[in-house]
Amino acid sequence: MKNSQKGWLATELYKLYHEKMIERHTPRKLPPDYRDTVISSLYDQIQSREIWIPYDEIKNILLAKLRR
Repeated sequence: MKNSQKGWLATELYKLYHEKMIERHTPRKLPPDYRDTVISSLYDQIQSREIWIPYDEIKNILLAKLRR
């Protein structure tokens, strides 16, 4: 991925994840089913921008970022 794509990906992940945290009224990490929802909606945005990355690769990258 290009650096601009990585930057966009990190920004969108942060935004979607925190929107879901606000929706659930929790300051803690989201449960796995909510994380999967965030990942799926982010992957939909990736596809709409016509960035080709396998879903499993995106899931692994994003889960690594979320675990930090």
